[in-house]
Amino acid sequence: MKDSIFSGLGAALGFGALHYIHDNVLAPRGYGCLCPPLGAVAVLLFCMPGAPASQPKAVIGGHIVAGIVAYAVGVSELPYPEALSVALTITVMSYFGVTHPPAGA
Repeated sequence: MKDSIFSGLGAALGFGALHYIHDNVLAPRGYGCLCPPLGAVAVLLFCMPGAPASQPKAVIGGHIVAGIVAYAVGVSELPYPEALSVALTITVMSYFGVTHPPAGA
């Protein structure tokens, strides 16, 4: 029970901080924050901290890989960018051993 409470509290604090940053830093500058993948990250980090996909290397590396791949595919203007981005992200994350499903999504 105690672990469940701490997991929920950690997620609440994290998303509260994210909401604060969005409202006070990003939104005034015209930027937004896309949070759906972060909900899945929170579930992994707070409910399954020992899982391979929850390790810092996977969380950080997976998001870096996904961001670079998505940017590269976006600027290349290739057809079917969503499918290509996901396929390349899975390939590169797997190659580097930083598989993190929310980043791939």
